[in-house]
Amino acid sequence: SSLLLNHLMHFYITLKIHLFLFLSFVYHVFFNAASKLALVGDVIFNGSIGRTDLPRGNHQDLIDSISKKLWELGNDVEFVCGHGPNSTFGRERASNPFVSDAALS
Repeated sequence: SSLLLNHLMHFYITLKIHLFLFLSFVYHVFFNAASKLALVGDVIFNGSIGRTDLPRGNHQDLIDSISKKLWELGNDVEFVCGHGPNSTFGRERASNPFVSDAALS
């Protein structure tokens, strides 16, 4: 925990995801290139992705944000999600049923 605080993220990536009626939420993914660590909140999980089934949710926007913004950070980046076990972008690109390279092709 203190190690994570000592490595405050140097920049963040903004992901616009529409989740609730009349509101557009912008999620921030914090990324530290030196540590190859991203804090992704509820955007992506080990084996899954965030919810888009609420009013004004947009499944395609979420998929596009993950595949076009997060994947470019590198397969060896580990991520800490809002809950559940950590993973890497490479592992999710290989096996996540929603955003793997095979699922998106």
